[in-house]
Amino acid sequence: MTRIDKPMPLDKTLLFLCLALTAAQPAVALYKVTVPEEKQTQKSNPVERTISLKLPIKNVQFHWEFFDKSELLAGSLRLRITRDGATEDIVVFQDGAFSNGWGPLIDQSLGKTGKDPMYFGFRSQCKYLTAPDDKVEIELIARKDLKGIGALLSGYLPAGTYKSEAEAGWLTDESQMAIPEMFRGNAAFEAWSTQWSLTVTNNQGWTPPERAETLRNMMKQLEAETKSTEPDAFGQPSNATPKGESSDAR
Repeated sequence: MTRIDKPMPLDKTLLFLCLALTAAQPAVALYKVTVPEEKQTQKSNPVERTISLKLPIKNVQFHWEFFDKSELLAGSLRLRITRDGATEDIVVFQDGAFSNGWGPLIDQSLGKTGKDPMYFGFRSQCKYLTAPDDKVEIELIARKDLKGIGALLSGYLPAGTYKSEAEAGWLTDESQMAIPEMFRGNAAFEAWSTQWSLTVTNNQGWTPPERAETLRNMMKQLEAETKSTEPDAFGQPSNATPKGESSDAR
């Protein structure tokens, strides 16, 4: 697992969040966000931290919620942390209930729809040993098709078993400078190697239609900017000017 080091500027991410959210309660996502070096942990040894995570559901970007909490919790969600050959198996929920010390990352509905909606992110109050070089894996078992809604679409995650491995994490502790209180002493996992595909049933989410097109255009712009800053085979940004050529070369 590497540290979060993604190319989406933080100010544009916050602008997206303002457009996407309808609830008053603040929510923050790390999806493709650049976390400055001074805000990364300076400790390589394991440190006790709370854990937060979001399920790697494809194409929902920052936010998603399931319509029925009981259907989600009827399955199970496990987090596995491997370090130096030893694995800790953490049960987030199973058999209809959260494990002690675990709960939703956001405890109110953003979409304000569904029978008993549940956000797709979770956070612990208890602490676990975490370190930058940990291997972090996730496994979700869905007993039924899990219907839900996001900012720009609706659909369902088909019943089945889903797995992924964390590509990056943002681990915080007292070694960093100027970390907001809500992020202190936490290990956040929102960047995963495998994304789980939804079956989309409607291209309308909870964002009002008059604002949805603006949001879609913003996401297209952010994705284009992200691709333009990804390194090519020579380790240079894809929009970089080749050596020996001027920037206005035709």
